Amino acid sequence: MNAIEAYVANGGSAIIDLPPQDPIAAARFAETFSLEAGQSEKLRYLLYSGWSVRGTGQGLDLVDNAFAGYCYNGRVLLEGEKAVLKFDDNGASAALIPPQYGGRLMISGCQLFYTYNVTMHKRTRQVVKSFLDGIIEPDFVLEGADEEFRPYLEARALENKDSGEGLLFIMNRDPSKSYSLEVNVKGYDPVKVEAPSYDVVRVRLTKKG
Repeated sequence: MNAIEAYVANGGSAIIDLPPQDPIAAARFAETFSLEAGQSEKLRYLLYSGWSVRGTGQGLDLVDNAFAGYCYNGRVLLEGEKAVLKFDDNGASAALIPPQYGGRLMISGCQLFYTYNVTMHKRTRQVVKSFLDGIIEPDFVLEGADEEFRPYLEARALENKDSGEGLLFIMNRDPSKSYSLEVNVKGYDPVKVEAPSYDVVRVRLTKKG
């Protein structure tokens, strides 16, 4: 925990989901980052269940009450400055960006980002993108994809350190959709890629300049 605090204080950025299943640990984290962890709630259903999370109009390019994602199975109600997300059932703070860290730290009171592999909701991706804009330059930008099915697309690149040349892999796991993409890989010229459904495509990359 001290290492995370030092990392952020020294210019690093982080998104932290507090663990609702461990209220003591959640309270320690909250105190470390000058927040207050209130009531902890856990749901005990066999299937995933939880709460919708919405914007407060105070950041993340979300207007007040705009849907932002789901929190599953448990939550910790937070108190502190600059709440950017709230629970839709009671209006309590779901995520905050403590101002003393210059906008480089976001803490949620649930597993909003950890459980993205379950929801894969485009609005949760947009929340992360909005937070990271201006902090981290993306390694890959894919234009031309259907945002509803974006999780089916995966991009990887190999780089030859000696020549500077690269090899781009686009994996399209969607069984029914093909895409005509423009792909920007950091440090390389943009390329156009035809990505057939349920297939892998390789494209050579040329170093910029």
